[in-house]
Amino acid sequence: MAVDFNPVDLGTHIVQQWAGDGNRRHVVTFLLGAGCSKSAGVPLAREIVAELRNESKTNPFLRDAGAAPPGVSEYAFLMEKLGSPHMRAKRVKGYVDRARGSAGRLRINWTYLLLAAMVENGYVNRILTTNFDPLIVEALAVMGQPIRTYDLNTTGKYYPGTLDPASIIYLHGQMHSLFLANTPEEMGRLKKVYPSVLQEAVQNSLLVVVGYSGDCDPVLDALQELPNFPCGLWWSHFEGNPGSAVEALFKKYGADCHIARGDDADTFMRKLVLDGMKLDLPDEVMTPITAARLALERITPFPTKDFTGGDPVRSSLELLKLYEVRETATKPPAAGPLPTTDAAALRPKSEPIQARIEELKQAAPLEMAALTRDWAAFDKLRQGVQPNPRSRLSRAVGDGLLLRASQALEQKDFGAAISWLRESEVCGLSVVNQAWLPATWGAALSSQARLEGNTAEGDRLFSEAGLKYAEAVRIKPDMHDAFYNWGTALSNQARLKGNRPEGDRLFSEAGLKYAEAVRIKPDMHEAFNN
Repeated sequence: MAVDFNPVDLGTHIVQQWAGDGNRRHVVTFLLGAGCSKSAGVPLAREIVAELRNESKTNPFLRDAGAAPPGVSEYAFLMEKLGSPHMRAKRVKGYVDRARGSAGRLRINWTYLLLAAMVENGYVNRILTTNFDPLIVEALAVMGQPIRTYDLNTTGKYYPGTLDPASIIYLHGQMHSLFLANTPEEMGRLKKVYPSVLQEAVQNSLLVVVGYSGDCDPVLDALQELPNFPCGLWWSHFEGNPGSAVEALFKKYGADCHIARGDDADTFMRKLVLDGMKLDLPDEVMTPITAARLALERITPFPTKDFTGGDPVRSSLELLKLYEVRETATKPPAAGPLPTTDAAALRPKSEPIQARIEELKQAAPLEMAALTRDWAAFDKLRQGVQPNPRSRLSRAVGDGLLLRASQALEQKDFGAAISWLRESEVCGLSVVNQAWLPATWGAALSSQARLEGNTAEGDRLFSEAGLKYAEAVRIKPDMHDAFYNWGTALSNQARLKGNRPEGDRLFSEAGLKYAEAVRIKPDMHEAFNN
């Protein structure tokens, strides 16, 4: 019969085996059942059965269902009565949707979060699940871990030795599969695959069973067919006594089997991982700001070529880094209290950081409104912001106005573009946009000049445009876009002058600007063409 065990002691045993077996990792395989998802809101099989039985008065498919035959689970029996696979799949998705919070996202309970922590630390060999829900996938995604899923129900085959460690094997299929195995016939088709899956999973690792009753399930039958459990079978059972089939399994394998009683899945995993293995709580819980920053840092830089809006992730990263600095500055020493309880002692360090945080919190929505061209929201957010080029908030307004001017330029509203540019200059700009201000201004002036034609006013505007382009390349000497646009302005003015010495001089100057553009960016084919 099975030997009682404490999950805390099992955690210690896992760590010892992991550390004592050379450098071998991935020493635990998990078999998960519906009890693992219960606290997240996904109903148990018996709860689904109760609902289906209650429907028997109104659902014609269930009205004359009767009792399940011997050896067939009532869940599988009633699901088969529902009719088409489409109807059954719709039901399953509805059950999983009950785990969604108010924002529409699936809740992640501690069973899966702590299991993901074990994956992160290299302990997990396989995750076998009879569930349809994606909660373990969601937990791994939250913690930034690789996700490797294998759906037996879709393939119907299994090739030992091909999967990476910590792969998730859906034994009955997953909710978004083409097919779900939830009738006796469908489960029976997969029964021949289970022994090879289980044999590979247990040959070099402990098998820990959590939240799984084994009630009339072919996976339990496959466990009965294994030759042995080389590293032991560790079974967590919540309520009452295990069913007769589980007791038969324990009787067959004797001392290889161990049972922990009375803990739900979340409590069992807490004792195993935190109390026994002594793993830290995930960063997403202990240091959420750092975890959020690390997640954002995985995003590649925003494509800013020919774009004056800046990187939308930059402000968020700055804000998170400031929060980290504040946490470090105000965190008590590891041992003992702060040397003083006088709050004023912290003010010289904490207040400037807090002020920067508050400023960034206002700047981030401003920048997002500008990036999405939501000028109504942008104008509302910038009300009351005093122009000050040294202020991060004022510079966010300036960056937005520059983007607004670029949009007006695209729409050939040159007067509005110049008006926004003047206001942008007063507010100040971030470093990345400082050269773009005169460059955009030069483009607006040269476009206005073309409309004036070969007149004194046109010449004045072309001259002002040249001064703006010169300012742009003074700020950023390798700004090939400014040299290119400067060359285009000069050549446009030259065409207005016609076949005269002034036109020849302007064409010659334009050629020099294009040459400088291709010196900086040798593959700028537009400049060679012009």
